[in-house]
Amino acid sequence: MNTNGHSNGHSQRIVVTGIGAVTPMAHTWTETWEGLLAGKSTCRRITHFDPAEYPTQIAASVRDFDPGKYMDLKEARRLTRLTPFAWAATQEALAQSGLDLAHEDRDRVGIDIGSAFDQPKDISKSVWRYSYGAGLRIAWNQATIIMVDYAMSKED
Repeated sequence: MNTNGHSNGHSQRIVVTGIGAVTPMAHTWTETWEGLLAGKSTCRRITHFDPAEYPTQIAASVRDFDPGKYMDLKEARRLTRLTPFAWAATQEALAQSGLDLAHEDRDRVGIDIGSAFDQPKDISKSVWRYSYGAGLRIAWNQATIIMVDYAMSKED
């Protein structure tokens, strides 16, 4: 009998109480879902850099996102691009859930996040600097470049 690692033989139950999303489709879960059902495509020509030397010229990326709606803009500028997305999606999921974290056992509340790598250009820059003897020095706020799950530890 599978006990899911619990010695008492009972599996733990989880309840999904809210969902949040910031995606290339939209900046909320509801709008994302509606766009998916409508068959909308979010692929467009890459604009974050010049893709001329690459065989692929298109990507699906989040556009027109205003982190100031969800966090202090000064703080957002110190973070990688992913962290405000995760923070906004977390706020949406919490609002949808109706949970009041002031009255919850925070050891029993969690979030799950899915993402691709955050800033590949910054990762490659760090690798290049290390390879050419600049040392591996990463400031505390730059660690989010390689630790995508850092976004989950942001506290309000």
